[in-house]
Amino acid sequence: MVYTYFSIGQMIVEKEQNGEIRAEYGKQVIKKLSDRLQNKYKSGYSQRNVEQMRQLYITFTIPQTVSAELQNSKNLMKHIDLQLTWSHYLLLMRIQDIDERKFYEIESINNSWGVRELKRQFESTLYQRLALS
Repeated sequence: MVYTYFSIGQMIVEKEQNGEIRAEYGKQVIKKLSDRLQNKYKSGYSQRNVEQMRQLYITFTIPQTVSAELQNSKNLMKHIDLQLTWSHYLLLMRIQDIDERKFYEIESINNSWGVRELKRQFESTLYQRLALS
């Protein structure tokens, strides 16, 4: 499911927005796509959820720039390793600092943290405490 959502996000950025992170017509694209997906598949494709799919793609493919990633888009899915659940990624996408986000992603995978444990560790500022020590 996460790979499907990632692919939808990739399609929005690459095809609908021509590789631009922001497009002036972006909200309209999301709404129209959401409507089409809901008509075809019914649930799970609200406008907010489709926007989060787009954000998943942007958040987890931007070590450099979107345009650099687009040049390698054919190989992109080979390099993206999405091992957590959608709920994990919804929480991780809220973390602005890339190093901190990567830390929590790795710790979640290595320690088999559920979403509750990830949230608990994040709220207890584990990353900052370890960085200070």
